[in-house]
Amino acid sequence: MRVSVAVKIISIAVIVIIAMAVVSVINLFTARNVTSGIERITTGYLNIYGATARINVYSIEEAYRVRRYIIDKTLGLRPDSGGADLAATQARLNKLEGLVADNIALARKTTASELANPDSLVDQATLARIDERLSWIERAEKENQDRLQAMMTALQGNDMARFREDFDDLTKWRIDFDDYMDTTRQEVFAAATDAGRQVTLHQARAMRFSVTLLALACVLALGTAILLARHLVRPLRELLVGMRSITSGSLDVEVPVKSRDEVGRLTEAFNQMIHELRIGVRARQLFGTYVDVHIARQLIEVPQSLGQEGERRKMTVMFCDLQDFTSLSEQMTPRGLVAVMNRYFTLMSEVVRAHEGIIDKFIGDAVMAYWGPPFVAEADQETLAAKSALAQLERMTQLQAELPDLMSIKSGAPAAKVRIGIATGDVLVGTIGSDFMRNFTVMGDAVNVASRLDSANKIYGTTILLTEETAHRVGGDIELREIDSLIVTGQTHPIRIFEVIGRAGQLSDAQRTARDFFAGGLAAYRHQDWDAAESAFAHALGQTPDDPAAKMFVQRIADLRRHPPPADWDGAWTMETK
Repeated sequence: MRVSVAVKIISIAVIVIIAMAVVSVINLFTARNVTSGIERITTGYLNIYGATARINVYSIEEAYRVRRYIIDKTLGLRPDSGGADLAATQARLNKLEGLVADNIALARKTTASELANPDSLVDQATLARIDERLSWIERAEKENQDRLQAMMTALQGNDMARFREDFDDLTKWRIDFDDYMDTTRQEVFAAATDAGRQVTLHQARAMRFSVTLLALACVLALGTAILLARHLVRPLRELLVGMRSITSGSLDVEVPVKSRDEVGRLTEAFNQMIHELRIGVRARQLFGTYVDVHIARQLIEVPQSLGQEGERRKMTVMFCDLQDFTSLSEQMTPRGLVAVMNRYFTLMSEVVRAHEGIIDKFIGDAVMAYWGPPFVAEADQETLAAKSALAQLERMTQLQAELPDLMSIKSGAPAAKVRIGIATGDVLVGTIGSDFMRNFTVMGDAVNVASRLDSANKIYGTTILLTEETAHRVGGDIELREIDSLIVTGQTHPIRIFEVIGRAGQLSDAQRTARDFFAGGLAAYRHQDWDAAESAFAHALGQTPDDPAAKMFVQRIADLRRHPPPADWDGAWTMETK
């Protein structure tokens, strides 16, 4: 069962509301009980106390009225006009008797009500004792009233002996009655005080219970909130750790799903995303082994930058292949040949990629690569290509050292050398192929020229040949020498070609001197000044005796002496083969 985060949060709110409601109800109940207790004290015990006080006052007033009448009668202070004073005194006594009876009845009724209440605030024995006292007071008051009436009658009939006897009894009774009433009031007051104390204790207990319940409700709500927060925050923190792992490049992470709410579904989606990313990375890695990594990245991230519909751009193209590959392959077993070729392609590709070049394809033993936008700036492409060519020559030294192990022989490994041709020019750049298979490549005259220059190295005995446009853009980073004007196969116009002979500043004095003689010889050769040309090439060979290009020109001059070129000859040589 899926429980959403919203339901969980609402559940906490409901728990808090219920807890607060329970506390409020208990507080309300407590307040009602306290109010009821105060009301019972006010209308009960204080009424009893007030009634007993009024009984005493009314009783005293009765005695006062009788004494006043007796004094006035005895001393003759107020003549009795036809019994009017006696009637008035009697009426007042009757009224006081009624008031006393009413207050006694009120006190006894209230006491009886408390006795009948099982939740009485005062113990039953105390209430029974008060009720017994009220009963005695009621009887005593009736006796007192009878005595007073008897005294009034005796005084009226001049029965002074009876009057004095009753008066003495009244005096003694009054003293006992007042003491009894005082004790009764004190007991009622004590009962009222005890009732108030019980109400206070009950209120204090209720308040403690309410505070305890409130604390428990707060702890319950806080505990539930903490549990829910941990339940929510922990997977979110794990998701955050997973995201940081992804941003750091690590996809070896999977966050456990610990709930079935939105966070759980988010975790499932996160794990699915990681799974898809792993698939994507594996696909990109696999894709990168068949397509140059720069093209793969551009196709995935910025496909529009590759001009998939085809466009004209200036690019620099390189062809690099092994010298005497046929004879080299004949000396190896199929397994050894595969090992050597894989290592050769790996070393060449590493250098091209290190110099920001694009591996276009492998053609037999040849590597085709190119430089240009959007992969490198147009101004840097020629220099990067030339530097890559020099680095490839250095890697061939490494391959030569590894050949015995690759071929599983101890010694006698054949020489491994490369030829490289580089040309710069406008080419068609785009995605070429069928609906089933495509290749982002370059096509055009520069591609053909680079391939022909690769082969032209065999004519001049050189290793790296460049077109004139490439040479001019290389600048001062590479040491060059012009080799010839060549009409390559498939073209009718000659191009000036240059040889890469080293990095800037790394030529020896002999190499620089030989280059100068070679340039002079080439200029004389183009003017058909065979003697001057032959002399200059001879001086170049004097500086670098192993220069195959100078030797080639000496041989070519000898042939031209025997078979002079036409009068309009421009010094260009036509390449007969690819």
